[in-house]
Amino acid sequence: MPAIDLVRRIAVWTAWGLTAAVGVFVVARLVGLTDRLSILFAAATLTIWFVVPCLVALVAGAVLRTYALVAVDVVLIVVLLVWAAPDLRWWSTPAEVNGPTTVVASANIAAPNPNLERAAQDLLAIDADVMNVLELTPAGQDALRAAGVAERYPYRVENPRVGVFGSAIYSRFPLRDTGVLELAGARMARATVELPSGPTTVIAVHTTQPLVDVDALEDQLDALRSTVEAIEGPVILAGDFNATRQHQPFRELLEAGFTDAHLATGRGWTATWPAGSRLPPFALIDHVLVSDDLAVAMVKDVSITSSDHRAVVATIGRSAP
Repeated sequence: MPAIDLVRRIAVWTAWGLTAAVGVFVVARLVGLTDRLSILFAAATLTIWFVVPCLVALVAGAVLRTYALVAVDVVLIVVLLVWAAPDLRWWSTPAEVNGPTTVVASANIAAPNPNLERAAQDLLAIDADVMNVLELTPAGQDALRAAGVAERYPYRVENPRVGVFGSAIYSRFPLRDTGVLELAGARMARATVELPSGPTTVIAVHTTQPLVDVDALEDQLDALRSTVEAIEGPVILAGDFNATRQHQPFRELLEAGFTDAHLATGRGWTATWPAGSRLPPFALIDHVLVSDDLAVAMVKDVSITSSDHRAVVATIGRSAP
């Protein structure tokens, strides 16, 4: 067999291999397996990135005149883009906000974090009006107190814990109805904050990592949805959801009457995890969600020392009539 024919065959079969791998994922998602199996749930976070191997295979198919390969890859790319399209809407414009605004931040500071003192300083430097902190350990609480969190935020509800489910809400505004929600094994600080725009329920969201227990993660998102559906008045959910719009339980939470700050401002393409590693962040799993009576004017992401998550900072106000 001539060498050129061998190279052509290898190229064609490699392209078909890439296509088949993406095809398996697409079929699995179509039949609902991506919301039931841990590895596929994690893979769904990368939905838009599956376009890349399809494009490589499509180009190879076109160059090698393997038109069946081209046709299959075109179909796969269309399906992937339909799923990911709302995340790519960079042309979205911020909503009009009525009245005073509030800066709400959410940060997973990582437990353990070897540089808690610097991480605490990073949090205070954000200068948010309300700040949700996830993975708050007793050592993290001590670091925040040493950094001056009590002076900056006179109102707070703290639930530091060993492990990953400690959380806190720090506020410049008075709090009432403070407590800790227990949702399918996850603990989330909650409070009603007397914002300038009116009393607002704030929940510091943190769910189980999908590769640890995807069933627990889905139960927690379902329980969170049921909880917020029973709350009257404005609600802000801010934290580490370990999920994206590519996951059905998260989409159901949005459909319950919430807007994602990133999507609302045309930043659904950004990513908050993993931060601080050799790889750039590729997944948007940290969110600020607001109920329909609130609007997002701006959102940005901020690095926190030695955390594998970027903090999310959103400017929020009442929806314009």
